[in-house]
Amino acid sequence: MELVELLKKSVIVVAHPDDEVLWFSSILADVDEVILCYNDLFDDAKTSKGRKQALAEFPHDNISSLDIMEAGVFALADWENPRPSAYGIELNQRGRRVALKRLWRQAKGFALTQKNLTPAQRYERNYALLVEKLRVRLALAQNVFGHNPWGEYGNEEHIQVFRALSQLRDELGFKLWVSAYASKETLQMALGYVDLSKPPKNHIKRPTNKQLAAQIMQIYQRNDCWTWFDDWQWFDHDLIMEAPTKTLLETSSQHHLFPLNVILRK
Repeated sequence: MELVELLKKSVIVVAHPDDEVLWFSSILADVDEVILCYNDLFDDAKTSKGRKQALAEFPHDNISSLDIMEAGVFALADWENPRPSAYGIELNQRGRRVALKRLWRQAKGFALTQKNLTPAQRYERNYALLVEKLRVRLALAQNVFGHNPWGEYGNEEHIQVFRALSQLRDELGFKLWVSAYASKETLQMALGYVDLSKPPKNHIKRPTNKQLAAQIMQIYQRNDCWTWFDDWQWFDHDLIMEAPTKTLLETSSQHHLFPLNVILRK
């Protein structure tokens, strides 16, 4: 696809502040709009405040947030046996025990309208909020860029955003593109979308914008809300692919999604 067509009525939709620059620095300065889904952390008022301050300093004025509160589900999925759900990914039993501890911390120090809900209930509620809010925001979009089905390195809310965008793609008819980042923790889940007997579907290789990425990283760091590695070095290229429709368990005709940018963490 020609770059002009790729960027026509284009929107990046990502879960959290800093995701936009981590996974889409190569097109960040070129798209029409950037939408962040979640902002406040349910148990971290300092980072929540820092995120708002960082967005006010963003070098482009086309970024905004849906201001949905995070569900507090990070690391609550079973990544040894990940199972997609209607709202993103299933949480496991260990995750529910961890979640109870988070609820206790939340009740002590961060008053929220959702404080009486379990993480799974908040996760489900957030899915409905995402679809409702994004349906309006993406009504005229032609190309939408978002998270992949395995959540890059394994983030439950990244997967939730993908599921919401996938539903809206079917409703609104825009073309959905996903990042091709993965990690050793998510490769198994990514393989569920791979058919090595077929050629790759549409994919784009774009040089990362390392200068812009460093500038934005410094803004987040200065406001104490950078959530990734401080010594992160960007890949030379972003790989962006047309989103899959179903897993191989659901269809025998899915094109494979390689190549990938694989993150190897110590």
